[in-house]
Amino acid sequence: MQEVQVTIDGATHRLARPFMVIATQNPIEYEGTFRCPRRSSTGFAMRLHLGYPAIAEEARMLAQHAASEPLEDLSPVTSAADLEAAIAAVKSIYVEESLNRYVVALLRHTRGDARLALGASPRAGIAVMRVAKAHAALRGREYVIPADIKDVAVDVLSHRVIMAADARSGGMDPTEVIRDALERTPVPPSNAHQPRQGTLGLAAGLYLASWAFGTAAMYPVAIGLIALPVLAWLWVRIFARPTELRRRTGHRELVEGGRVAVEVEVRATGGPLPSRARMAERVGDLGVREVPLRRRGHSLRGRYRARPGAARAATGWRRRSW
Repeated sequence: MQEVQVTIDGATHRLARPFMVIATQNPIEYEGTFRCPRRSSTGFAMRLHLGYPAIAEEARMLAQHAASEPLEDLSPVTSAADLEAAIAAVKSIYVEESLNRYVVALLRHTRGDARLALGASPRAGIAVMRVAKAHAALRGREYVIPADIKDVAVDVLSHRVIMAADARSGGMDPTEVIRDALERTPVPPSNAHQPRQGTLGLAAGLYLASWAFGTAAMYPVAIGLIALPVLAWLWVRIFARPTELRRRTGHRELVEGGRVAVEVEVRATGGPLPSRARMAERVGDLGVREVPLRRRGHSLRGRYRARPGAARAATGWRRRSW
């Protein structure tokens, strides 16, 4: 697949681009066949589980096949040139540096998991980022967000890891390990809420241009652009509500080398709480851990998993601004 060519009877034939390989695996009647070698299976970008269609889709499929043969009515939906242009567009999708570190941290979680005999390789990280770029493009974005990586990680990584003998004999699936790694890996922070320096620069330029050329009509625009980030900062500071944050874990769960569940509880002392929220906190050099919270009674509650030492250090009360 990597060579993009085939050899038949000693003659090498180059394959036209765009080139891709789709392989199917039937879970029954595979006696007498051999598993795809790992060297070959990791060449596939993704492993998808189709399963059975939904009820409505299966009913529509029966109606279509009963009336006619759908394969006879198939027509091209794009050309090879358009597909090449789409591939080039996906390559230009922007990826922030923090997302690269996020993927690396995700890969390292798989390498340190005792349930895996072999974790994900750097080549697997490259595949995750490439597929995440395509995922972002299909949703009309010119940049990758953490949700793109989370949505494709299981399909990209599950066939690139090897289960340990104990985990395999216990019936554990690689997808479970990948999902656990996604849950444990802190998500990098988003810079969308931070004021852009370009706004202030544009405002300063407009103000200076208005003063130099005497364009009085541009003064309100420049002043508005300057005041906008300041007003946004004041709004957050004035209406921030003090809260109490509590973490709790059971001491019986503190097993050497394992991870324990940490329960998070947020109580408001200056106003009501929303029905749902996300708690974000920086965790060393790995970025930011995000914990989904849901309102239960008069507090927001959630949970995450951490190492025993980190869980002990996190237990207690802290006062924060909500």
